[in-house]
Amino acid sequence: MKKIDITMCLKFGLMAGLVLYSVAKTGTPSNLLALIEILAVYVLGQILPQKIKILSYIISSVLYFLILMNMMVFTFSNSFTTLLMFDNIENVSALSTSLPLYISGIVLIAILALLPTRYGSIKTGYSRAISVTFIVLFYAAATLITRQTPLMAGVNLVENIRLKNQQMAKFRLSPAEKKKIYQKFEKTSFSDDYPETQKQPNVIVIFTEGLSAKVLDVNNNKDYNLTPNLDELASESIDFTNYFNHTAATYRGIRGQLYSAYQYQEGYEDGISDISKITDTKLQSLPMILGDNGYTSRFINAEPYQAVFSKYLSTLGFDKVISNKKKLVSSTHYLPDKDNYNLVFKTAKQLSKSSKPFFISTYTYETHVGLNTKVKYGDGSNEYLNKFHNMDASFGEFYKKFKNSDLAKNTILVFTTDHATYPDPEYVKLFDDPRDVFISQIPLLIKYPNAPGQRLDMKGRNSLDLAPTVLDMVGINSGKNYFLGTTLFGEQKSNLENLTYIAGVPSTTDDGDVKAIPVNSTLGKEALEYSKISFNN
Repeated sequence: MKKIDITMCLKFGLMAGLVLYSVAKTGTPSNLLALIEILAVYVLGQILPQKIKILSYIISSVLYFLILMNMMVFTFSNSFTTLLMFDNIENVSALSTSLPLYISGIVLIAILALLPTRYGSIKTGYSRAISVTFIVLFYAAATLITRQTPLMAGVNLVENIRLKNQQMAKFRLSPAEKKKIYQKFEKTSFSDDYPETQKQPNVIVIFTEGLSAKVLDVNNNKDYNLTPNLDELASESIDFTNYFNHTAATYRGIRGQLYSAYQYQEGYEDGISDISKITDTKLQSLPMILGDNGYTSRFINAEPYQAVFSKYLSTLGFDKVISNKKKLVSSTHYLPDKDNYNLVFKTAKQLSKSSKPFFISTYTYETHVGLNTKVKYGDGSNEYLNKFHNMDASFGEFYKKFKNSDLAKNTILVFTTDHATYPDPEYVKLFDDPRDVFISQIPLLIKYPNAPGQRLDMKGRNSLDLAPTVLDMVGINSGKNYFLGTTLFGEQKSNLENLTYIAGVPSTTDDGDVKAIPVNSTLGKEALEYSKISFNN
């Protein structure tokens, strides 16, 4: 019995320690409710009959595990497990160098949850009634205070998965139903508002993984001197401020910007093996439209051995998707930013020898959550500052070569991101960007040959506008499309250019103020309707 008492003390002491560490790290006092929830699970195990103590052990262990798992998730991400995180389990390898840390945490939590305790010690009817009352009152109070405890968040996740599956069933439309939606969103022209001076200039678009505008020194007051090269680009470019991501995460972000579109799913969920089947729609992408107007196109793939992502890129309308497999980081098989930029420059120089204009795009990987880099910032102790400084240094080498080459004379250079930086505790602390949504101002820097640098306030418009803006700048103003956005140089906006839509959840960014709106609002319904044709469901 003494051994079991020691085990119980160890179990609950360590569980309490993990909860307190999470609360201290994230600065979220309401998560202290997890301690009471652990107590509630313990009480539950005591009021169940002694004769089913094995079942009580199993139930309690599972509940302890779920509580601690959600607390671990909160510690690293500043939120309990969301539907977006759940859907991204397919891409768990993207955690890269941090993956062993997460696995170690899961193993520790499993061991703690499985340590034995007493069961069935509350036997009288009076004591059981008090215990049940305690559990009921706790959850009633928790609902009133935060609506979120680790277990309640788990229940919400299950409900969101159920609603998603229910919603997806409604996406399976007849050809006639799809035709009506296509007709509603079909257009035959683009805006023509930018006074372009180049005839069919080349285009390079850089999508940086997870980058909010506040990371750039020019947009914060931190004196980090973290991004001097991007600050230089911003001073020499059209710097669109108050400009937001229209979706997340990476799959939605890249495809969504190239197609000026929303999509309900990322595209790889539910065990989809051939992603090309669901991307086979009537929608037209930026590389498709440029291709119809004489452009050669390439996409640089930073993850050539990520089978789903590579297949996804091949469906976006580029002539070729290329990489440099000799330069991949051996342990994780991604292309470092420096080598990615080298390949962009090399490819641009090769394609510039042709009489045809080119469009090159890439997705740089090393700012991904959980990554550290060889390039260090200061003493190298902060992984976040390391990776953002590495990103800037890699871009800086490319930008210097770009400006000193003939490419600068006839190439539009676009620097942006796939989506905002995820607001985990470390990012929020470093850049004073407190938020609990995956929505933020993002950088959009466009260097047009010989054009002066300037800052333009977009007042909350979003990345639906990237593709039509590029087409405006190269002088293409006609062609069949299903774009939801318009050029950022035009005064006439679409009604969705201030709507961020992630996994079926809509928020507005009017005048830079992020606000959640009802799913069944007019804008929410319109985004949902479009999602029915963005994939071949």
